Amino acid sequence: MTPNQHEKNEWSRMAKAAYASDLNSIGHRYSGAAALPNGASIHDAEFDALQAGYRSWLCFNDFKAADYAANRPLYHAHSTGMFR
Repeated sequence: MTPNQHEKNEWSRMAKAAYASDLNSIGHRYSGAAALPNGASIHDAEFDALQAGYRSWLCFNDFKAADYAANRPLYHAHSTGMFR
């Protein structure tokens, strides 16, 4: 899955809210995902976890789903293979 700029902007907004709430691990996770280079791919499961956390925060101001995503390594695909 290749996140588009709109999704990365959403993650950046959530990261700022997490930092403001002293939830640094979530802020780091989402700001890192928001900073992925254009065209970088991440595994579908990683994308789904990020989006579930974002939607939970957006709809319910709940960081619990995002906390789960924050504690997983972020993998993304590159033309030379997989790295994190």
